[in-house]
Amino acid sequence: MLRRERAMILEGKTALVTGGGHGIGRGLCLALAKEGAKVVINYSRDDDAASWTKSLIEQDDGTAVLVKADVGYTDQCQELVEKSNQAFGHIDILISNAGIGQQSKIVDCPDEEWDRVMNVNLKATFVLARGLMPGMIDREFGRIVTISSNSAATGTAGASFVPYATSKGALETLTKGIAVEGAPWITANAISPGGTSRQIASERGEEWPPPPAMDDKFFLGRRVLLNRIGTPEDVAGAMLFLVSDSGCFVTGQNLHVSGGVVM
Repeated sequence: MLRRERAMILEGKTALVTGGGHGIGRGLCLALAKEGAKVVINYSRDDDAASWTKSLIEQDDGTAVLVKADVGYTDQCQELVEKSNQAFGHIDILISNAGIGQQSKIVDCPDEEWDRVMNVNLKATFVLARGLMPGMIDREFGRIVTISSNSAATGTAGASFVPYATSKGALETLTKGIAVEGAPWITANAISPGGTSRQIASERGEEWPPPPAMDDKFFLGRRVLLNRIGTPEDVAGAMLFLVSDSGCFVTGQNLHVSGGVVM
């Protein structure tokens, strides 16, 4: 069905997705655009990947712009807010997806690595929310979704990802704070994916079916009850619920999309 022949739940809305050039972020951008939102695709390095995400949206008659910015730097976050507002007049929906991880044990982690992870995974959301929340409150509508991780519940993400896990735990607390200060006009929620493929369905050669069952049915040392890895579409489905009218009475929550790894 062509997108113009069906009702779209986000028609007239505008969205900013950080880390939107590839992987889960690409899936989030495509899902938002498919439902009628105009999308600012933020990315930091890969021009070709980001351009491909934009072209996929435009092939489906959607609207998107690219804004290159490293959200690990406050000044670039502020510029991202300004350019996003310039592109579409305002932003209704913020999806804070950009994140990095460094596999260092606490005793081996230099300050620079710790600070970099915290700046990208945590401070960026704070700076972007600070810039966008006043407009959302003035317009009496805003949706903020942060992408956390199951590692916030387990304290690690593999061999040793303590800085990453710590940043995601703090991100969930920040999300609750945004929900409190943004109420009643802004809802803010986190999504915590488990093990997730970075390929969207078309890149997997599939229209919709999930990827094959996992050979190793464990993630972070825990059983994956649904016996498969997640997909960007799984995460995008949860995101669409939270930013649409269907999720308008949900705020300050953390939704695990992990196949039962965390319950």
